Amino acid sequence: MNSMRRRLLIMLALILLSCQLMSAFWLWHESREQISFLVNETLTNHARNEHVENEIREAIASLLLPSLVMVCFTLLLSFWAISWIIRPLRSLQSSLASRSADNLTPLPLHSDMDEIVAVTGALNQLLARLDHTLQQERLFTADAAHELRTPLAGLRLHLELLEQDGNPLGTMLVARVDQLMHVIEQ
Repeated sequence: MNSMRRRLLIMLALILLSCQLMSAFWLWHESREQISFLVNETLTNHARNEHVENEIREAIASLLLPSLVMVCFTLLLSFWAISWIIRPLRSLQSSLASRSADNLTPLPLHSDMDEIVAVTGALNQLLARLDHTLQQERLFTADAAHELRTPLAGLRLHLELLEQDGNPLGTMLVARVDQLMHVIEQ
């Protein structure tokens, strides 16, 4: 299964795993230092309290700083991963945006991801149906124009005969029929 969802989940899992490993290493390093202090040091009561307070502040900082760095790093890597994963969508979008209104040729596949293949396939089917519908409409228009030409030619012939007989309306009606034939030709 080659899907965007699967790729995104795997990428985010790897990012979170690496960030957790960094955090665990940092905590292990800080904890080792604090344990060695507690086990090995014998200080006076006043010096011990000062040193303990200092270690508490260091412990809090050692928890907050890596967490903040990890959140920022996770967000940055997540943004990069999502941008990388949706790159085929951007390519498909730009391919569609650059097309002219009369270009109904099938779209090329921009990716092997299941979602992109499905969307591209559906768009290609839609474009094929639109192309077929437009071709049918053009054929109908051509047939209708052809069917109208024959009666208009016959009408024009009768009007020319009427014009030859000296009827003043004949000239005007022939001009009107010529206008209709010109419209049909378009």
